[in-house]
Amino acid sequence: MIKKIVSILFIILFFTSCNDDFDIVKDYHEQLVVFLVLDNRADKQIIKIQKLQNDVGLSDNNKVLKDLSVRLIDTYGVAHYFKDTVLNGVNNFNVLFVDSLDLKEGTYSLFVNSGNKLYAWSNVTVRAPQLIYVSSFNEYYKINISKSASSRGVLVKSFVCFDRVDNGITTSDMMEIPSKFSVNGTDTTEIYPAVEKSDYSDNKSTEIFIGYDAIVYTKQKIINRYHIESKDIKKIKIFSFSYDWNLYEYIMSYKGYSDPYSVRLDRPNYSNIIFGNGVFGAIRVDSTEIKP
Repeated sequence: MIKKIVSILFIILFFTSCNDDFDIVKDYHEQLVVFLVLDNRADKQIIKIQKLQNDVGLSDNNKVLKDLSVRLIDTYGVAHYFKDTVLNGVNNFNVLFVDSLDLKEGTYSLFVNSGNKLYAWSNVTVRAPQLIYVSSFNEYYKINISKSASSRGVLVKSFVCFDRVDNGITTSDMMEIPSKFSVNGTDTTEIYPAVEKSDYSDNKSTEIFIGYDAIVYTKQKIINRYHIESKDIKKIKIFSFSYDWNLYEYIMSYKGYSDPYSVRLDRPNYSNIIFGNGVFGAIRVDSTEIKP
């Protein structure tokens, strides 16, 4: 009898004491979704954040957070705090930025807090500038790029740069050179380079080839489309995109690298956000120029 009374008292105390402090849906299903890619080309680093509620779901009005604190600790231990933008709340995202951030090689840490309930954090490694070597041969240029352990994927894109006149104003423009192309009558098939997974077991560098025929083909395409002369074609610019492990895994977890310049802003199959979801990655873009 005494055991039954003690058991009943315990159950009553448990439910009465937890009634105001414990909410299964609120405390265990809500989390932060974070998207930030550090880019050495950008003068402002943009982060997108929203609240996700698994299983139950949230209305659009509840996805935007009001009490948000975001800080980035750089490789020297200096804290940088993100500020709101005019886009805050657009498409149900908190959109914040930090400027005057000179990205250096090393580890960066991200901390996101919303009130006393929701928080998330992650780390990413930013690689050093990438060395690009260009060698000229009879039928092609050979591009040699050094590798780094902090880089998971490498993508090289080359462009023909030219000047064109638009409404009386001279504008600088560029067109990408395909890695391969074939012409069959009036039909032309163009194949453009895709990201390659880095292999660090043996090789410390990667090689890419740009055929002279592809350059000539691109030049003629520019001349025909914009009605310019050969003298308006100025140079060839080669870009090297180096993706850290997290960004590479995040995007490749989908259908592959169909668009190397953007990041999907939905719930990912891969995430490196601790206590949250999304991706904190880094991209390093370097370039060199050669005369056509």
